[in-house]
Amino acid sequence: MKNIIYERINNIDSNEYFYTLIVGDSSYLSEDISNIWQTCGISHLIALSGMHIGFIISILSKLFKKIKIKNLLIILFLFLYLFITNYSISILRAFFLYFF
Repeated sequence: MKNIIYERINNIDSNEYFYTLIVGDSSYLSEDISNIWQTCGISHLIALSGMHIGFIISILSKLFKKIKIKNLLIILFLFLYLFITNYSISILRAFFLYFF
């Protein structure tokens, strides 16, 4: 399942940036781009953080606004995101801080 999701992300135009932003894996970025981002001081933008959880929760909250089981659906999507990101510590921390 994870490989199918990765393949879908990789089929999107400008996939290296999209993949890096969503999954947090910068191995697809060229070394030149990574060095430029580090020099400019913006490499933290591709690091997974609570910001990702906040974006996902706000988008899903608006999508599921009229559904009574909105919170359950959001939790299920977040578990899927945790699975996709290989249970990144920063995402786990943000997930538990939001719900507990």
